[in-house]
Amino acid sequence: MKIHTLATRLRERVSALYGLLDEREKQVQLALQSVEKAKDKAEDAQQRVNATQNEFRGALKDQQGTLASKSELGSLEKQITLLASRSEVENVDARVQKLERLAAGGESRMVAFGSASSLVFQILPLVVSAIALAALFLK
Repeated sequence: MKIHTLATRLRERVSALYGLLDEREKQVQLALQSVEKAKDKAEDAQQRVNATQNEFRGALKDQQGTLASKSELGSLEKQITLLASRSEVENVDARVQKLERLAAGGESRMVAFGSASSLVFQILPLVVSAIALAALFLK
């Protein structure tokens, strides 16, 4: 009888081990399914990130094509500086010629004084404005 009892216990334990093995296999299958879902979600998220990055790179490339380069801006700056200096020289030349005409034409001192005073009254508001701006910024 002891052998019969031992055989029964052995069958019970083997059966319990098979049950435990089946339960573990189900748990492993659930874990693998969860991993597969997580992998799919991660791949989708990465594809969205890649699409956004590619769109951003495309926008930067388009912007780069429409903006001026540093060398182009340097060249434009030189041209603008040259044109501004030419304009200033022409303006000074015109004033000098006007004064020379006044002096050569024998015009009265009052006319010359009037030109000088008009020049002063043109410059005076600029100086007052500069002083006022400086006072505002130095507060």
